[in-house]
Amino acid sequence: MFKNISVLVALSLIGTAAYASSQSEGQIAEGSVFLLQLHVGQGNMTLKQRADVVQERLPDILGMPGLSPSDVHDVKQGNQYNIMVGSHLLVTCTAADAKVNNVSVQKQAMMWMDSLKKGLMEVKSGGAVPVSK
Repeated sequence: MFKNISVLVALSLIGTAAYASSQSEGQIAEGSVFLLQLHVGQGNMTLKQRADVVQERLPDILGMPGLSPSDVHDVKQGNQYNIMVGSHLLVTCTAADAKVNNVSVQKQAMMWMDSLKKGLMEVKSGGAVPVSK
């Protein structure tokens, strides 16, 4: 009986650690400013690889002169939404992304865009505190 409980506790702890790891692993931020949270990989990319690609796109976006919330928009492509900042692709919102939050792909894209608009403006106004690596 105690052996079964110990196994269940161990599995629960492993699952909790894996979830916490995937949350931080898929977090997109600039310094201390949260921008959005990815929960799944895309295509042949793991969650970490996808987050790294998105993170690598930020410097060009943040360097845009006159960056404003109106620069953040979506472009529907099939059953996906490309989240754009000006002419720069930041991330593609897929059905798998929406499924995590039990919403439509369009709703998930809108949630990400709202978060991005707030976060990017905070970064541009100097609100980002660099995170040491």
